[in-house]
Amino acid sequence: MKNFILRKIDIIKQEQKKDKRSFLFILLKKMGKAGCTLPFRLLDIALTLLLLPLLMMILWLNRSARKQRTVFFVGLEHVINKTADRGIGYANRGFKTIFFSHEWSGLRHDMALETTIVEYSFSVTKDTVAFCRNVLKYRPCYLEVYFEGDALRQLFSAILAKCNGMVIVSIERGVWHGFKEHRVSFWLAYTYIFIFRLSDKIFYRELGLFEIYDTYNLPRSKFVFDHNRVPVYKDITYEEKASYKTVLYLNSFKTFRRVDLLIKAIPLVKQQVPDVHFDIVGATDQKEIDFVKKELEALGAADVAEVYLWTPKPRQFYDKASVFVLPAELVFCNFSLIEAMERGIPPVVTGVEDADKIIEHNVSGLLCELNEQSIADSIIQLLRDEELRIRMAKGARAKVIADFDSEFRLDPIVKIINNKFFNGDAA
Repeated sequence: MKNFILRKIDIIKQEQKKDKRSFLFILLKKMGKAGCTLPFRLLDIALTLLLLPLLMMILWLNRSARKQRTVFFVGLEHVINKTADRGIGYANRGFKTIFFSHEWSGLRHDMALETTIVEYSFSVTKDTVAFCRNVLKYRPCYLEVYFEGDALRQLFSAILAKCNGMVIVSIERGVWHGFKEHRVSFWLAYTYIFIFRLSDKIFYRELGLFEIYDTYNLPRSKFVFDHNRVPVYKDITYEEKASYKTVLYLNSFKTFRRVDLLIKAIPLVKQQVPDVHFDIVGATDQKEIDFVKKELEALGAADVAEVYLWTPKPRQFYDKASVFVLPAELVFCNFSLIEAMERGIPPVVTGVEDADKIIEHNVSGLLCELNEQSIADSIIQLLRDEELRIRMAKGARAKVIADFDSEFRLDPIVKIINNKFFNGDAA
């Protein structure tokens, strides 16, 4: 049974969803588009379906036009550092990148390359027409599909891309873990499956999901394992963090990430290392910040911890962290964990299934049990032994360089594109 902290976090998450629905209702009503969201939504979908055959015919007739080295990303929640790095990777290989994004968070990454971001509107019809118009304008050769929201925009984009002869790759980032834990609508599940069937390849990032894929008779030949990777930078120091004693948690407060265990571990660490400091980064809004602070105050540990909103610019926290902690039920292959290891921050990670695929205990980090005492003991061990901390920091970075460097990540996709459209030639 979930404890009080996890139940409370669940309640806050539900309130956030209600707030979003209320905002959308008010927005649509103010714009005079509909008296309520459901009738407008049904009308919007119906109009898209009416226009879809015409748009399909237009792009089908245009499929013989010479493709340009342009890639489209569709279905993004927002363009943040992870997505920007991927766009930079394509740019380094001679491709122009166009992002189609909801931009819900407003935390857009400062792009390091010249690109175009098409922000989704309130209307599926408008966004589908915009996608078709951009295909005619840029003549892209490749579509990369992400799964955020209701998947309608992704569905119509994939259908149009198929008509236009583009290479389609779906990026499955673990959404099916949510499908296992929660009841998901028939519509949403089969929308995703239909997009998978339209795709040339499905790049998946989480293990242990083939039992679900097999349920829908998806051919395994389409799947390519593509775990998270990060860029490796040269600027790295280890020794200067000895005096910081800062422990970093940088992830959202999802239930399976067990923030409750971290909260309970903090006073245990404080007892043994009084000058410790915890940065807890990942709150969705002020309600989550206030709740975590209240729990810390009740445990007498609020003076050694700060709680922050989620950030698309985590480098400021990595630069001052001496230990990274991830007390989660699902570890492989957490993006922030890999980023922290690349920065030479030794991690304390719960030894759940597949955690040992990234952390070698006592070499590239510490694997602990899924309870607050074990988490606290591991953190204390690293904070008290600087020689051990530096040795594991170097081991963590070495692991990323060996197995999680993103430099060559896009090569399999680029090879597919070049073989289909450019006679196997790179730019």
